[in-house]
Amino acid sequence: MKEVWEIIVEKYFSFGRSVSSNQLARVKVRNAIANLCEEYLTSPDMVLKFEILPSSLPYAVEVLSDETLTSKYVLQQVSESCFEARLLSLGVFE
Repeated sequence: MKEVWEIIVEKYFSFGRSVSSNQLARVKVRNAIANLCEEYLTSPDMVLKFEILPSSLPYAVEVLSDETLTSKYVLQQVSESCFEARLLSLGVFE
């Protein structure tokens, strides 16, 4: 429950941070995750485990459902700051 409250406070009561700086931070986190996945995931059976800094955690949770990432990878949060990524497997039948 504490995590949810922190995300709500960060999102709606982020004093001193503009909407554009929040968007910029979200894009930076999304691009960092995408770059890690592109670099280390080469087959669908590989699993990439990574940890997000506490200051970037609210943005990481938001980008888990971003279409840019979900179209290529299966992402899931396994603990408060740890995440797993897998290459999306497309079943193509001939």
